[in-house]
Amino acid sequence: MTFPNANVRTVTEATFESEVIQSEIPVLIDLYADWCAPCKVLAPRVEAVAREYAGRLKVVKVNTDDSPQIAKAFRATSIPMLVLISEGRPVGVLRGAVSREEIVALVEQAVAPSAGPSGIKNVKPQELAKLIKGQQVQVIDVREKAPYNRAHIPSALNIMTSEILEKLPEIASARKPVIVYDRSLGDDAKAALEIFAQEGYPAAGLEGGILAWEGDGLDIERTN
Repeated sequence: MTFPNANVRTVTEATFESEVIQSEIPVLIDLYADWCAPCKVLAPRVEAVAREYAGRLKVVKVNTDDSPQIAKAFRATSIPMLVLISEGRPVGVLRGAVSREEIVALVEQAVAPSAGPSGIKNVKPQELAKLIKGQQVQVIDVREKAPYNRAHIPSALNIMTSEILEKLPEIASARKPVIVYDRSLGDDAKAALEIFAQEGYPAAGLEGGILAWEGDGLDIERTN
């Protein structure tokens, strides 16, 4: 059985610890075997969920014939079997060729929110201030360190666009939509938003960047 979906990877007993137990984001494990007809029925549903939750959920497949110790650990006496792992611990199980809706209901309990704030691509400074106050988002300043140190939005993390992919697991572990800004919602912020979109992670831009934030008279922080 082959799995062309790039969002689904095969895990073995040798890679299980690093790929699953140590994962910074929730993991959905699909326990299957090549000879299992119901497994083949379930596979495209699992792949669809993997695409939908890319960046917020890791989806892996374990061949129970090749990795019997993993199957034994999860008491997989019948397959297919889906196991949801969060922070290294099982938090839910589904057995059989369940529907996509049942899979979504399982993973929703552990993954980050599926939509950006207000369902829009950009937010205005006053809207962002309310979201920050309600601790509903994480804010990322993609500028260089020097301008970030001179003035930045309170609570904003300084992660340059070139660092986003490397730090995506850390970002996703907060389980909050991201608001990205630079000086004026320029090329750096737009490139960052494109990366988040490609990875399937909910993100929006700050309309007008930090210039608009300061123009509205909102608080800023400085790093000495």
